[in-house]
Amino acid sequence: MRKKILLVKDIMVKGLKTIPADATVREAAEILHRGEFSGAPVVDAKGNLVGVVSEKDLFGTLFPTYQEFYAQEAILPCCEPEGMETWLRESGNKKISEVVKKPITTTPDAPLVQIGATMMARGIHRLPVVQKGKLVGMISRRRLYRAIFKHLFGFKK
Repeated sequence: MRKKILLVKDIMVKGLKTIPADATVREAAEILHRGEFSGAPVVDAKGNLVGVVSEKDLFGTLFPTYQEFYAQEAILPCCEPEGMETWLRESGNKKISEVVKKPITTTPDAPLVQIGATMMARGIHRLPVVQKGKLVGMISRRRLYRAIFKHLFGFKK
């Protein structure tokens, strides 16, 4: 007897906390921090999916890039902790629209093994689940791999 093929809808998280597209980096960081999750979908005023943002994305916007650091080393207070903290606080005022990445999405009926391959190939940790153009859930790499390992290898948890 063949085992059932696991689908995204079998393990996706519903009822997500989203980040408004007009939020600042500071506001988005607070949503992630309070929710104790590492990424969330970004939606516009009509609830349409605009993108996905992660802690890594937010962290990357706070610090100067390699090029910014070396191009402005004499200007940036990068070597002084107080000056760097000021830079970071001011960077929190950037709009999330400057950070958000266009989402790679999946559907509820996609097989988990295919989604796992997509995540590995693209180096992503979460995918919004969209049905008929609307956000219906989210799937994380951790949740996906735990389900696959349990399904394929019989792990108990």
